[in-house]
This record gives sequence, C-alpha cells and structure tokens, in this order.
Amino acid sequence: MTFNFKKCQFVISPGFVGLVTILLLLDTTGVMGYLLLAILLHESGHLVCMALFDCMPSKVCLYPFEINIAIRKLPATRWKHCLLICGGVLVNGCVAVVSGGTFQTVNFFLAVFHLLPLYSLDGYQLIKLLCDPIQSIARLPNLLSLFSIVLLSLAGGWMVCVHHNPLLLLFCLYLGLLQIRSQRHT
Repeated sequence: MTFNFKKCQFVISPGFVGLVTILLLLDTTGVMGYLLLAILLHESGHLVCMALFDCMPSKVCLYPFEINIAIRKLPATRWKHCLLICGGVLVNGCVAVVSGGTFQTVNFFLAVFHLLPLYSLDGYQLIKLLCDPIQSIARLPNLLSLFSIVLLSLAGGWMVCVHHNPLLLLFCLYLGLLQIRSQRHT
C-alpha cells in the first residue's frame, strides 16, 4: 500500500502487515504490543528531529524487519545530524525513565539495542557519521558491525546448545545478510 502525506510517500508492504499481524496473534504475553508502541515512539523521535532541523523525509518504507526513512537533505551541521540519529534512542530513554513495568523495560532495551554498532541501527549510523571525515578509520563501522555479529552469533550458539533456542542465531544470520547486502551497494 502506498500513499502520500505532506510531500512524503509512505510505503507499507504486505509483508510488514503480515508480520505484525502474526506477531500480535502469537504473542501470549502482551509484550509485542508494548514493543510495537516503543518502535513507533522510536521512529517518531527521528521524525521530530527531522522536523526541528528542517530535513523532512521524502519517503517512509515499512518492510518486514526494517523501517527505512529517506530524507531530502541532511541536517545543516554534524551536531544536528548526530541528534537526528539519536532522536529515537533519546525518546525511548526518556520513556523508560518516566514509565514503569514492562513498557519501561521494553523501551530501555530498545534504546540499548539501537545503540549497538549493527548495520542500519542508530549506533552504526552514529559511528559511521563520526568516522567518515577520518579516512584512516572509515572502515571502522563495518568492522564493529561484523565484530558485534560474531559476538552475538557466539551467544546465539550458546543459546542453541544450552536452551535449544535458535532465535538469536537466526537473528544474527539475518544481520549478517544485511551486512553483506550493504557491502554490495556501497
């Protein structure tokens, strides 16, 4: 489904709708609803920063396991760009401080997760922005992302062996495929 709102194109893939539906139907704990709300708040944090820094998005795409926001122009300064990248984490952090219970926990862990230097997450984007001007460390974000995937894969292997739970290992496979895809497009 595609529609326009205030000079911005929104694309919501059928896969995204299907995944959200399945996750909500299979969730017996109610945590998925909190997670989806926390993700919405996270992305809203980025959008508020875009509005503040006059760099509104041209396109917002919702795909399974990925939300892609394309902006027309970058913020005027590197400092504003850093704040734009951290906008979602800041919102989740603030919500975690003022809320309680499961919603507090979900927001806290979502903020921490997005600070990891994994490809396409906020932590990776922030490190990439800070390393770009220094040619000698320009590859650092990709190396940190790869290192993080390896560490998470080891933890995933442990989860399979000890708890018979392959989810973290499958998630690492997905992250690795994203990393490989990013290398082909750069």
